[in-house]
Amino acid sequence: MIVPVVVLFKTPQKTIDCLLSDFTTIGIPKKDIIFIDNTKNNKGFAHGANRGIKQALKRKPTTILLVNPDVRFTKIEKGDILAAQTKFSIFGGVIKDKSKIYYGGEIDRWYMSGGMREQKPKEQFSPVDFVSGSFMGISPACIKKIGYLREDYFMYYEDVEYCKRATNKGLSVGTSTKLVYRHNESSDSMFLQKKQYLARNRLKFLNEYGTVLQKVRSCIKMVTDFLVSSSSLLNK
Repeated sequence: MIVPVVVLFKTPQKTIDCLLSDFTTIGIPKKDIIFIDNTKNNKGFAHGANRGIKQALKRKPTTILLVNPDVRFTKIEKGDILAAQTKFSIFGGVIKDKSKIYYGGEIDRWYMSGGMREQKPKEQFSPVDFVSGSFMGISPACIKKIGYLREDYFMYYEDVEYCKRATNKGLSVGTSTKLVYRHNESSDSMFLQKKQYLARNRLKFLNEYGTVLQKVRSCIKMVTDFLVSSSSLLNK
């Protein structure tokens, strides 16, 4: 049984209806979907996801599927979701975001930062460092072993940290090219705030999982980037 968990925040009903239509099309009825509305408490994606996961576990699912409300399925079958779960403890799909296509995420071993892969894998199932929280399948066994998403990250890098924690425990993380979806990034209007959250959580991730050498490299890069940016502003 697949139990989707959808975290809402000021989400228009039209967006919810579109997602419900997509789920119905692939054979997942509305009654199986758990909606968590964060509009009033604004405690972040991980908090809402964890509330939904706890509810989902009571239903004895084979797969818990975290899905953003602004996701639209372009090429997804229910059987392909179940197949991906047999291959990985945590799985994701192919993201179409405007003119870009991403095939999971990878962690830069030089700076310990997360980024999305644009190179298409040769095989249907491909191991990756992390998958996007916009469409993330998690096995109940994985949750039992490593717990829930970290709520102290708030908004960004929760997915990167969760997948890193899983791989550190010997669990598998990967993508399936059979799971194709469109995700229109809705945070463009909050560009500056997004950059602040990303920078803060990326440093938090680096501090928790990075080596001394990776931390030194990152500090040098940040100072260099700042000096280059300052120089450009002065020369204008």
